[in-house]
Amino acid sequence: MKLTKQHFEFIADEFAPLLGWANDVETMTDALKRTNPNFDAKKFKKRAYKNWEAKAEREGLYHG
Repeated sequence: MKLTKQHFEFIADEFAPLLGWANDVETMTDALKRTNPNFDAKKFKKRAYKNWEAKAEREGLYHG
């Protein structure tokens, strides 16, 4: 399956915040790399971490 930029953006925005730990973003990134040779891992991680941190801050679990 070849995922697109729109898929990656959706995953970073909607699924990354659901991860239990920030380092799970790395695991997710590694899996997504296999779906598209043009996948921009650096860009994805930046967006995913931003969304994960925002949710964690709202819940009082993280103070960035």
